[in-house]
Amino acid sequence: MSKLIAQRTAYGAAHDARDQDPAEVAAALGLTPDHAQALLARFGGWNRLA
Repeated sequence: MSKLIAQRTAYGAAHDARDQDPAEVAAALGLTPDHAQALLARFGGWNRLA
C-alpha cells in the first residue's frame, strides 16, 4: 500500500520536473542525471527515452 501512496503522491512532482533542467533536478535529488531521469520517468509515468 505504501508503494501505491508513494507513486500517487510523486506523480505530480515527477510530471512537473520534466520541464526543469535535468542537471538541476538531479542535483536537488542527489542523483546522477541518468538516475534522476529514470526515477522521474518511473514515478511520472512517461518514457525516459522519448
